[in-house]
Amino acid sequence: MKETKAIIKLSKDMKHLKALVYVSTAYSQCPLQEIEERVYPPPTDVEELIQKLAPMSLEKVSKIETTIVGKWPNTYTFTKALAEHVINGCSHELPVAIFRPSIS
Repeated sequence: MKETKAIIKLSKDMKHLKALVYVSTAYSQCPLQEIEERVYPPPTDVEELIQKLAPMSLEKVSKIETTIVGKWPNTYTFTKALAEHVINGCSHELPVAIFRPSIS
């Protein structure tokens, strides 16, 4: 999430930015039966998760990974779901779009 927030900060400094297009994945909401063209609530509170994980070693985080990601199959799809929420949160300040390509 640090990287996503850094991109948002950089984008806010761009005087002639036309759009911030975030490339997510069609699998960002894979636990759902049907996925609409909208941004869904995050699977967890982003800031709270960052605060909990920041002091932990990578080894410890790896051990609790399945608990953290819950219904998501992996950290990739889980963090994409979180990042979509973070990007959408700046939509009142920046022209943003979220693109969810599928694998074909």
